[in-house]
Amino acid sequence: KIKLETEAKKYIQEFVKTRKTSDIRAVVVGDKVVAAYQRKAAKGEVRANVHAGGTRMPHTITQEQEKLALNSARAIKARICGVDILNTRRPSVIEVNLSPSVHSIKEVTGVNVPREIAKYLHQQTAQVYRAERKSAFKNVLDWILNK
Repeated sequence: KIKLETEAKKYIQEFVKTRKTSDIRAVVVGDKVVAAYQRKAAKGEVRANVHAGGTRMPHTITQEQEKLALNSARAIKARICGVDILNTRRPSVIEVNLSPSVHSIKEVTGVNVPREIAKYLHQQTAQVYRAERKSAFKNVLDWILNK
């Protein structure tokens, strides 16, 4: 017997009028914002996504925007993410993207984001390796001393 699933997940969110506004994409790697840029929607479009025709421009992130981005990443325990923030008098987080596009970011921000991600992942891997090596050495030493 085949059972068809007809229930779909539904998401409800407040509509925020964004006419004449833009958003900021802050790229978080580890415990810092490594790059940020402003996104503007294409004419007639409400989404500022580059894939929806939006454009990117350089942006110097404010302390408030940086704090929002880092707190948002921490809240969902994300170590690498893109945080989209409304660029208004009262900035608010639109979404946290766990797989932000890094295509052509260097041309806009001057930051080689893939390199920053690779450096972070290398550092994290090295920490795990050192911890495991230390633990393995202790286990071998304990085994020898207790024999």
